[in-house]
Amino acid sequence: MKLNRDAKVAIGFIAFAIFYLFMSTKIDSKNMYASGGVSSKTLPTIYGVVMIILAIVLFVTSMLKQKAATAVQKESKPVTMVNCFGRQVPRKPLYLSLSIALFAFYAFTYTKLGFVLAGFIYLGCMITLLTPADKKSKKMLIFGWVFSFVFVVALYLVFTKVLSMMLPRGILF
Repeated sequence: MKLNRDAKVAIGFIAFAIFYLFMSTKIDSKNMYASGGVSSKTLPTIYGVVMIILAIVLFVTSMLKQKAATAVQKESKPVTMVNCFGRQVPRKPLYLSLSIALFAFYAFTYTKLGFVLAGFIYLGCMITLLTPADKKSKKMLIFGWVFSFVFVVALYLVFTKVLSMMLPRGILF
């Protein structure tokens, strides 16, 4: 049986997670909480195990989708075009380019603007960009920006207050 793209990605993630788990065994173990069993290897091990579990779920679901797709032949969809500066361009390459540009913006402004402001701008723009055209409305736009603000502030508070990890404060704090 030929593997589809999702199955190949899942196999790649499983291989990466196994490598990640192997490399996490090389971490010098600092047992800060001797009785709790938590050390510097704990979080990387959890990440590796979760990554393997999610990759297995992706593999299984992709194989089920492939099996269902072979039973019912799918019609090929035409390439969706969008208007960009007066020209019709394919949607996927344009959205990929814009996503990479937004991520580059976030990476370069993360320390200057701070986690909250850079994350708010990045997440709000990504939600706006990736919202399907039939779902775009003023209500959805407001919800996306409010959600991005609440999510980034909550994440900032979890990292700084609960986990005692410092994130770039930037110009707001």
